[in-house]
Amino acid sequence: MPIQFPPARRRSSRIGVRIPIELVVNPQTGEKYKATTVDFSPLGARIRGSIAPLSADELEFVAVEQSGQSWPCRVIWMAGADSLENREVGLEFLGNPLSVAA
Repeated sequence: MPIQFPPARRRSSRIGVRIPIELVVNPQTGEKYKATTVDFSPLGARIRGSIAPLSADELEFVAVEQSGQSWPCRVIWMAGADSLENREVGLEFLGNPLSVAA
């Protein structure tokens, strides 16, 4: 059963769930990173993986095991800048956030 986190200063409740994802940085070059969600909400996700510093304005969050369903997103924060291993990244989903929760 997923762990519910209290919304404490958040616009939406988070659900602790591990989902394998790909974070597509540049579809033209194929640049992408494999990661796993730490927690998830209709407005965004916290992910963990070996992810280089990102400067793209818009990325694509791809739920690998969900028929490749994807959502545009942007990076809000990054932690663990000293190492690529297990870096955490906070993402905000762009567009209609309700469609992400469905």
